[in-house]
Amino acid sequence: MATNDLTAASAGPGWGRRLARRGAAAILHRLGRADLDDPVTELLRVVRFGLVGGAATAAHMGTTVFLVELFALNPVLASTLGVCVSFWFSYYGHQMFSFAVERDHKAYLVRFMCASAIAFALNISVVSVNNYVLHLPYYFALAVLMVAIPATSYLFSRFWVFRAGLAGQRNA
Repeated sequence: MATNDLTAASAGPGWGRRLARRGAAAILHRLGRADLDDPVTELLRVVRFGLVGGAATAAHMGTTVFLVELFALNPVLASTLGVCVSFWFSYYGHQMFSFAVERDHKAYLVRFMCASAIAFALNISVVSVNNYVLHLPYYFALAVLMVAIPATSYLFSRFWVFRAGLAGQRNA
């Protein structure tokens, strides 16, 4: 967005909405249709992403229960280790199955870590606002997170983390 757009948008009522529309339009224009595959391919990618995410969640929960029940490990420590197992399961699963891109850890790993950190921050933020500001039962936050975290993670993975590998597949 040019400086002129910001100045023009800030004059008068409704400037925030105009600025947000221009920002969203710029993002969508930048992504462009060239980044999207045919609808069936995109739908199958979303399904594969969901399968890997579900398996990663099971790996997290399974690791936690295993460590608590068999080794009497502190649940917080066990869950932390479960998150680590889930992270690596997700990273390799999404790289090899969901997005099926060439292995290039230099290109993908740091971005995947950043996307995971953003998803974690979103998780903590939603739970905190739900608990400390809205004073709602925790399951309201869980309902929001069941949609927000997978959607955010998919969008980051699809359009940032693994984008270069997907573009390479289209150009091949």
